[in-house]
Amino acid sequence: MSDSNTSGPVKPTVIPIPPDFPVTWEDPQQQQLTWQRNPVHFPEPITPLTFTVALHAGIDQPMEQYEMPIRFLARRINSYYYLAVLPVVAMEEMAAQGERSQEHLETAMGRLGEMWSQEAVPELKGLLDNWKTYDLKKADSNELLDHFDVTVTRMKRMYEVHHKFTFPWLVSQSMFEDLFRELFPEVDPLEAYEMLGGFPNKTVETEQALWDLSKKILASGTLREVFEKTVAEEVMQKLGTTDEGRSFLGDFREYLEEYGQGICDFYEISSPSWIENPTPVIEHISDYLKNPDRDLRADREAVVATRKKTISNARERLQGRSEQVVKRFEFLLKAAQEATVISEDSNFYIDYCGLYQVRRVLLEIGQRFAREGTIENSADVFYLEPAELREAMRSPGKLDAKGIIAGVKEEMEHFRKIQPPVAVGTDYGPPPDDPVSKAMGRLFSVPPDNPEGSDVIRGNPGSAGKARGTARVILTLAEADKLQEGDVLVAHTTLPPWTQLFAKAAAVVTDVGGVLSHAAVVAREYGIPAVVSTGVGTLRIKDGQLVEVDGSQGVVRIV
Repeated sequence: MSDSNTSGPVKPTVIPIPPDFPVTWEDPQQQQLTWQRNPVHFPEPITPLTFTVALHAGIDQPMEQYEMPIRFLARRINSYYYLAVLPVVAMEEMAAQGERSQEHLETAMGRLGEMWSQEAVPELKGLLDNWKTYDLKKADSNELLDHFDVTVTRMKRMYEVHHKFTFPWLVSQSMFEDLFRELFPEVDPLEAYEMLGGFPNKTVETEQALWDLSKKILASGTLREVFEKTVAEEVMQKLGTTDEGRSFLGDFREYLEEYGQGICDFYEISSPSWIENPTPVIEHISDYLKNPDRDLRADREAVVATRKKTISNARERLQGRSEQVVKRFEFLLKAAQEATVISEDSNFYIDYCGLYQVRRVLLEIGQRFAREGTIENSADVFYLEPAELREAMRSPGKLDAKGIIAGVKEEMEHFRKIQPPVAVGTDYGPPPDDPVSKAMGRLFSVPPDNPEGSDVIRGNPGSAGKARGTARVILTLAEADKLQEGDVLVAHTTLPPWTQLFAKAAAVVTDVGGVLSHAAVVAREYGIPAVVSTGVGTLRIKDGQLVEVDGSQGVVRIV
């Protein structure tokens, strides 16, 4: 999706399908839509059960609530996640319907913080509590199957809550940038986003709580020796051999219980959480110990100071403007600030905690299947479709689950090695120049052209500033230990579980995502440069190369 537009109608064109990525259309009408891959959230092939509870679940209800003239459809095509936009009104009614929708969105923008704290958070916590209090071990097969169905419905509800805020939070931030550009054309547009950072949120809280744990280690010679002389995988066992170590383990487990529910890679629920595999967290603590003089709270205070100064400068420049202009600026500033916090908190409650609870339910089913011999191991359950899972539970032994799982794994591994097309179906040209389309364009963005052989890679500005450092290309969090203090993180995309890497990176470069993507938002929170949507960063930049990142210009130079 792009935030640009061209004038005049564009003749629909069938998008050529690469020979190594064949697409079968069960319904010929589906080929008439534009199916765009969503690499910002799902850069890798995903399992069928991940797709079942993915972002599209629950998206229709808030779109109806806001009277939006479109709906989103989702498909798992050759194991990759694709989305299509489906108009729900006649083309001649689109503009009028869009205006009505914008009125609803602006009403929501005016009370984002209130709706989130008073309505959404209590509901989300209640849904999570219902999962936590259910005794999975005591449930018989029929009860567990019913609980699986409840889990799918509950996760859909969580995403209804999520998308109720997604649209107004994206639109508010995008409209604030538009107004900033209009009012201050001579100023770097990224200054608009400097006004939105530095507020408390669950992402920052997660990082600061871990930093506090590292300070306890630094104050103890015994604990420090364990972390400095023991490989990460054996640290917890070693801590259990002393009283002081066991006391710290209690604190560490409390941390994991509160903050460790994040699925380790993107939104793939077959990936273990930090609770199940705390090694990445232990490695991150060890990184803090290597830099004992760093003050994470002082870093946050610097971001707050920048925000206050930038807002003060903008308000000074607004003196003499009409009351209407000033009110509009303040309205969008407040909405965009609240949106920035909600986007991170929503990730925590829904994408961290919610998906973790879904994983727990499915692992319980998987463990029973494995004991019965239906599947090889409990983690194989994620490769089944919901209907197949239900059949395997209701009629044990009748479904060739192992054969189905082997086929899905083979398909995923095959297409993992193939570059999927950006879009399939029919191309109708650039999206309309409306607030929602522009906001989506700033979330997903379109990479600029990057000619072969150049040492300069262009992307889009994500977070201001310049930095030099050694490039570390990290495609999954399993490779996170490659990143050292002061390195440049080069990734296809980043999502909330990757936030730990921003604390030690000098800069961030991504292949996909725009100024509203996770990588850009978190880079601004940590005050480091970011260039997003390069398209080719992970392909052209090699591990160990010295690179210079200019976040304001959206340029990466291989030095």
